Amino acid sequence: MVAGLILIIVGLSLLLDRLDMGLRLSEHFWPLILIVMGMARLADSGRNPDCRRSPLGGLWFIYIGLWGLISEYRLFGLDYRTSWPLLVIGAGAGIVWRALESPRPQANRQEQ
Repeated sequence: MVAGLILIIVGLSLLLDRLDMGLRLSEHFWPLILIVMGMARLADSGRNPDCRRSPLGGLWFIYIGLWGLISEYRLFGLDYRTSWPLLVIGAGAGIVWRALESPRPQANRQEQ
């Protein structure tokens, strides 16, 4: 729910920006939207102990947002052309995470 509300607010802000009626959003700050969405997803999955959602989705949003910030501001000499291997590294780390993550019990599964 939090991620949906964030998307609505961001969408309205972008619409107002395009219509020259609201605050000006810099195109360099789009990765912050992903970082906030990732943090909201992490907070949402940690709040409910019965939640079967892995924190990996929220962490992936944060990772993509950080990659975008690094690329936008050319930190460490990296831009979009040179930093794409970071996405491959992140995808590999996600696969390893899922392989090491313990399987979740299914609520609807009945023992025979």
